[in-house]
Amino acid sequence: MMIDYGAPVAALIGASTVLLVIATVIVKWINSNKGARQRIANFARQTAILAVIGMFCVGLFDRTPHGTECRKSASPDGLYVAERCLLDWVPGGSSKYVGRLFDAKSGKLLAQQTFSTSVPEISWLNYEGAIVSFSVGDADDGDADLSLPPSRWDRLLAARPRL
Repeated sequence: MMIDYGAPVAALIGASTVLLVIATVIVKWINSNKGARQRIANFARQTAILAVIGMFCVGLFDRTPHGTECRKSASPDGLYVAERCLLDWVPGGSSKYVGRLFDAKSGKLLAQQTFSTSVPEISWLNYEGAIVSFSVGDADDGDADLSLPPSRWDRLLAARPRL
């Protein structure tokens, strides 16, 4: 699975930026006069606004393309529908795919993962817990499995609006 690091990376960058700004402001604030303090406050405010805008742009939107050559499969219990779509064809190699899991009744997207594999196939498995696999064997790049029911993190990432 090629994990979508958009939201965690945005949060990490945003938190790091905020901490850096706070440290800078504290150091400058201690050693400055009234006019300089106003400039420092303006700088901190502008940096915080830019950090928030950056986090929104990177973390709150799903940029995964829909894909082509989609195949669907219903789970044996009828609760889920899995869809695998081709994103990037690599002749004779590991093509890039997106695997999506939907609620069978509502059609709501529950989870989504991108991965690379040379043998794409949707399989419903039950080893140490129920999973849906989008690849025969191990995926070449990332994990092609989704646990059932999907984790809260998978559901949160799937709920992001598409760009």
